[in-house]
Amino acid sequence: MDSLYQIYGISFKTSYPFSYNLLPSDQPPQLQFTGGGYCKNYLLQGKVLRQGGHNEGDISLYRSQTHDTIIFENIAAFECGDDWIKGYMLMNQDQFLLEICFIGHVLAYWLERRGTLMLHASSLKVREGAVAFMAESTGGKTTTAAALLAAGYSLITDDILPVNIRHKDVFASPGFPQMKLLPDQLELFNQRAQDYDKIHPLFEKRRIPIGESMGSFYNGELPLKTLYLLDKSETGEPYSSPVKSTEALFALIRHSFAAELLDSGDRSRERLNRLGEIVKGIEIKRLHIPRGYDKLPALVDFIIQDA
Repeated sequence: MDSLYQIYGISFKTSYPFSYNLLPSDQPPQLQFTGGGYCKNYLLQGKVLRQGGHNEGDISLYRSQTHDTIIFENIAAFECGDDWIKGYMLMNQDQFLLEICFIGHVLAYWLERRGTLMLHASSLKVREGAVAFMAESTGGKTTTAAALLAAGYSLITDDILPVNIRHKDVFASPGFPQMKLLPDQLELFNQRAQDYDKIHPLFEKRRIPIGESMGSFYNGELPLKTLYLLDKSETGEPYSSPVKSTEALFALIRHSFAAELLDSGDRSRERLNRLGEIVKGIEIKRLHIPRGYDKLPALVDFIIQDA
């Protein structure tokens, strides 16, 4: 039986038994997802837009007359049409990998093709707008978001931020009510890591449903007011500094989710122009954050005053 879910500002229909903490939808679906089948000898069709490597998980992109195909080497293949996506496992292994690929790169690519910009960022509701955070790996994005969540501010998205532009106004859409946290980050909520499932048996991060045992989730579109580029600092107090327009634009390009697929497409100039509209339409600052969990209360106070 099909179920309706909402994510990234759209509704989709599927019979796939998702383990992600997705919200039900009462809106007509824009997308049908079919997944879970195992296809040992998948036959590729179409023009090569991006040729990945031969290591497990390397990403390739192909285009035929009816759809694009995204290949995750030795993991999964996804055929992406205008209003449908079909996923196949290429190896007889953990089906959860199909979810990871679909919720991440595949949906990001499909939504980008429809005009939504997908940024690798976390975001929370502060007053009547959205505040977002981007950082390099281990740069403090999730910890900063978790600290704001612990302080009572509602999560909009943990990892992938959908952004739409209408009449030069910039809007953030919600992801889904779940965060990925390391055991030491869970201590911010006085939670035990052993009470939550790992996102994958080989990883230490846990999947945390938001709105149940911790925090709250804001399920609606909001104006995107401020975007912070995080920079870990040796100073004792947090502070922000201005970012030049060119630096901000390069940061948005670098932190685009599924960037390797988007660079292979045919709309790069149009996308660059829309990223430029974000730079013009919101405040983008560099946020210098002190190291140490004991500095998080001061960081939260600073963000609330500065954003």
